[in-house]
Amino acid sequence: MLVGLIAPAAHAQIRLTGVLQFGADQNGAFNSGFYNTNRPDGSFDLAVIAGAPDMGGASGSGDNARNGTFLNDLTNARVNVSLNAPGDYTFTILGGTGYRGGLNGLNLFFNDNDANPGISVFAEQQTSLASTPAFSVNSNADSRNLPVDTIVPAAGTATFASSGLQAQLIGFSFGSSSLYSPEVDRIGNIVVCRVVEGSTNGDVKGRSSASSSTSRMSRKTRSHSRLGRHLQLN
Repeated sequence: MLVGLIAPAAHAQIRLTGVLQFGADQNGAFNSGFYNTNRPDGSFDLAVIAGAPDMGGASGSGDNARNGTFLNDLTNARVNVSLNAPGDYTFTILGGTGYRGGLNGLNLFFNDNDANPGISVFAEQQTSLASTPAFSVNSNADSRNLPVDTIVPAAGTATFASSGLQAQLIGFSFGSSSLYSPEVDRIGNIVVCRVVEGSTNGDVKGRSSASSSTSRMSRKTRSHSRLGRHLQLN
């Protein structure tokens, strides 16, 4: 997931404070099966790790997905990741049991606003490391907030702006853990891995895989400087 920042003010800030992944229909509407960075509630947990799944290893190794440090608060699964420095941010997210194939939606929440997602996209599951399905911006009226207890509209954008800063998702992918050999299993019988990447360019990209997902965010300043970082959820 890539996030971009534009014309930052001295007091401005953008923090990634929530992630929700869910099964979606062909129009991006909430379908079934969901994971988030909130506990306790009725969803499976998502673990977030800095970096792409294979960072530090060969393609398909899932080395970082296996060994990376969780960024979540272990008591409530929440995340609080600053995106204030211009640059690219990449995160891997891992989901617990209950994986659902097909189309998958992603809602990102910022600056402690759990009521409404700031970025919403959806994409086909990734079935091969050789290719990544493109994601689409999600504008469906049937989406969810945190802690997945209220129907709210999807954000309808892959860009979040706050006080002169702009973060854009430039990548998202979601796939099953079977993409990696051996399978990634870090929390009980985890079946899903996801990755989110971000950058500060004002672009957004994403990839998806069956048991692993990758997204990129980028943020931009007027100088167009970039910085890279990765996050992962289990």
